[in-house]
Amino acid sequence: MSAVEAVFGEHQAAEDRSAELCSSCRSPGRCCLAFYLATRESGTAQARTAATREEAQAQMDEKGWPFVPVKHAPFLLDGVKVDAWLFTCSALNAEGRCSIYETRPQLCRDFKAGSDPLCVYHGEKG
Repeated sequence: MSAVEAVFGEHQAAEDRSAELCSSCRSPGRCCLAFYLATRESGTAQARTAATREEAQAQMDEKGWPFVPVKHAPFLLDGVKVDAWLFTCSALNAEGRCSIYETRPQLCRDFKAGSDPLCVYHGEKG
């Protein structure tokens, strides 16, 4: 087995594990009900987070993301101001599952079950 095949196999195993955890989640949608999207302030226009709910929604619409801004919530992280919005996802169905799972944004695809306190499996070994 080549090094590339080994790395791909490890990556695929992690993807499969994440999908398995999501499909059997004991609290579906918890990770998507309330989460922050933030940018570190750098003084450039590109780093500026939307000042209004309408601007924040326009940014999500422009990216094609199904996220809805709930509240503006800046905070400090290691002494650096982080301008953030609390979002929820409009693509959750009544059971809390993703209604667009097969076509979900890359940002969602990159989220690994268990990797963050948003996930009920965070900190569990497995």
